[in-house]
Amino acid sequence: CPSLLATLQKEVLDREPAGERPAPDGSLVILPAPDPRRELETVAAEIWSLLRDSPTLTFADVAVIVPAAAAPTYLPLARAVFDEASALPHTVVDLPRAPETRIHGAVTQLLELPTGPLSRPDLLRLATHPAVARRFPEIDPDQWVALCEALEIVRGADRDDHADSYLDRDGLSWDQGLRRLALGAFLSGRRSGEERPFAMPGGAPGAPINPVNPVLSAELPAALEPAARALGILARGLIAYAGAAGARRATFATFAALLRRTITATILPAAADEEAALGDALAAIERVAALVPPGLQMSFRTAAELVKSRLDGGPGHHRSPEGVTVASFVPMRALPFRIIFVVGLGERVFPAPDGLAAIDLRAGQRLPGDVTPREQDEYMFLETLLSARDRIYFSYVARDAVTGERTNPCSTIAALLDTVTPGALSDATPGAPAPSLIRSVSALARHRDDAACAVIPAAARERQAAALGQSARRAAGGTVQLPGLAALRRVLEPAAWQVAAARLDWVGPPAEAPATVRRTPTLTDLRRFLECPLQASARILLPLRDDDEAADEAEAALREHERLDEARLHTVPLLREVLVEALAGNGSIRAAARASDALLTEGYDRAAAIGRLDGRLPAGLFGRALRARHLRLLACWRDGLFATLGGDFATPSALWLGAAPEHRPDLTPLPAIDLSLPGGATLALAGRTELCAETADGGRAVIALIASTGFDLERDFLRPFFTHLALAARDQGDDSRGSRAILIRPEKDGTPRVDERVFPPISAADARAHLGDLAGELLGRVHDYFLPCEAVFSWKKRRDKGESTRVRDAVLLLRDDNWTHFLSERGPIPDPKTYPVPPEAAAQEMVTRRFGPYFAALGGAPEEAGGNDAAPANGAFGGPEPAAKPSPRRRRR
Repeated sequence: CPSLLATLQKEVLDREPAGERPAPDGSLVILPAPDPRRELETVAAEIWSLLRDSPTLTFADVAVIVPAAAAPTYLPLARAVFDEASALPHTVVDLPRAPETRIHGAVTQLLELPTGPLSRPDLLRLATHPAVARRFPEIDPDQWVALCEALEIVRGADRDDHADSYLDRDGLSWDQGLRRLALGAFLSGRRSGEERPFAMPGGAPGAPINPVNPVLSAELPAALEPAARALGILARGLIAYAGAAGARRATFATFAALLRRTITATILPAAADEEAALGDALAAIERVAALVPPGLQMSFRTAAELVKSRLDGGPGHHRSPEGVTVASFVPMRALPFRIIFVVGLGERVFPAPDGLAAIDLRAGQRLPGDVTPREQDEYMFLETLLSARDRIYFSYVARDAVTGERTNPCSTIAALLDTVTPGALSDATPGAPAPSLIRSVSALARHRDDAACAVIPAAARERQAAALGQSARRAAGGTVQLPGLAALRRVLEPAAWQVAAARLDWVGPPAEAPATVRRTPTLTDLRRFLECPLQASARILLPLRDDDEAADEAEAALREHERLDEARLHTVPLLREVLVEALAGNGSIRAAARASDALLTEGYDRAAAIGRLDGRLPAGLFGRALRARHLRLLACWRDGLFATLGGDFATPSALWLGAAPEHRPDLTPLPAIDLSLPGGATLALAGRTELCAETADGGRAVIALIASTGFDLERDFLRPFFTHLALAARDQGDDSRGSRAILIRPEKDGTPRVDERVFPPISAADARAHLGDLAGELLGRVHDYFLPCEAVFSWKKRRDKGESTRVRDAVLLLRDDNWTHFLSERGPIPDPKTYPVPPEAAAQEMVTRRFGPYFAALGGAPEEAGGNDAAPANGAFGGPEPAAKPSPRRRRR
């Protein structure tokens, strides 16, 4: 007796009713489901059930078909669900396998590399590809990104790629960066204090050494040397391949041989699937070679496009499926399977809307043979019905995802049901027995479905957890469930909590967990603690870096253009060193004469040449513009310094406490400052001070050279104040000398602006005590609140005027004015303004304790008022050098 499915297929083929149809026998089944995931889980459970019941049925006899409109949702979901369902073997035909995607992606990037500018993203994207980077398993590919950023490798194979640009030297290409790495393997560099460049041969091979083409060797730590060697091997090979590919037009056979050599040498498959995918890529090259005329000359771009068009095997080509076949309607048209599941047949999903595009000429007048999208879907549905040999399942989502209301299947299922069992859908009302063709809607929770729990281990575990919860609730006899332990600890008395914690074997952190110090704070960290406790705490107690540093690292792999402006983090210290060197170049310890324009220019050009070789400064046109700006700033600092201190003072220098940069053997660090912290702990405070100089009368000057024109005096004087504290803490006697704090910055017209304070003497014991209190408070806890120094200074100004104000009000006022610039905006914590402001009592206590000594020092007597005239330009920076010292703009308090 034929089955119901066979009878329907015969009626379709004969195009006439077969008479009396057999009763539903399981050969045609409708599966409603609450959502797409549960729909596919029901299908997976049914497949496993069929395989257990039929010894002759195999996975290859089963297919899961998805309408094109539902394919973006169902195909990726099917892969995840079938993997969870006891690793049900399957092949999603319309989605490439992960190994194919990985290998084809690497081959595609290899094909595109010679057609681009050989920028950093192009080459690093290929070098860090998993199939390529696994050639060096011991190397972290992120180290290559860091090396390229440090070496300023941006684009171009060598200097010839920049021949027609504004650049006057090769400082951006891969060649200069790899040469620096190679030299660093056996020559000393800046890491060892050696800043002399090495002259490299220039021009044709065998040409004499060209001193105009110097290279600064990149000496690396021993831990980075393997990454440098790997980058050199990989980059040199890829650059050679790109050069050979783009050198000239050639036949496809020539390019095919180059591609085969490069692919096999660059891409390393890790498994059999990847080896098969790599074989497919090589086979694609052979297929193109068989079609292209042997003598046809072409560019590599043309050859690459031909290979890419065949890389996936061409239209309609797919690998032989393994296990259950999962595909959309189009590629599986009219292929026979013993068991077919058609999923995603909900209303408004299938079939496609009955309409034609506005520009389709068939919309005006349909002719015989014109097929609408709806008719095409209905015909594919009919073909699928005819392709099933034993059984066919149609499933749909029977529940609205938003409202939870019942939904109907698509019109094709409704028509099929009406043909087989008239009124089947109208009878399937909630609470009524479902017709034999339509199964009951599967449970919304998979752990309530016996079939799903039998094949999905996660569902079985969920069922076990739910059963344990129900058992515990029954055993409790309806007792109200206790809150979580954290909430319970907050509401219980300490004694009661100790008893409960012991009974529950609960072990947790102490009530006041000591903060974990990631690194020892420096003098700069203590100053930042006053500027913004939130950011300073994050820098010390958490392994976080500033936002701009993290953003630079994240963007390093994507950067394909050189820096056209300065990075003040590097250039301002460089300019300070240039000025100090020029002042020391007068020939005596006392700067008896002005540092001339020639000394400044010579010192800057010498330092800038190293900076350009090291990639810290731009070259060419932009470098010349930056040079003029820097020389004006150096002249401003020099003029302000001599106008303030006169011509007889010791050459200023910064003091290094505890340690000095390892690439500066000329610096001799001083002993660190031993501090006593609250609780009996000790700390050795290290760091760098501002420039310090001894004046002619034996006084001490602390000089802060600032590059920006904007200012906030109370905030800016924090820098020399902490230097004043450090110098006082190092004195052996009971009393320390006072410090003359000097701020020099340019006005908008380039003339120097000088602001001064005199910090009164402070004993060494008091200085160490204040520094120790700040260090102990910084390390004692996480300071997760917003208390910027700008608001503290604003509150102090109002208090000094006799206004009645609160610290908290000052913080809120500046936070919400939308124009105040906070130092808090620079640091590892984004959006610091969103953090809470401390209560008034706590804020007052913090300000008194932390800023008290600073406010007392600011009350010292200022210098006598002087001139208020602008300093004229001089010498090489805009005119003849004046005979007398200029008078900068002076500001007194």
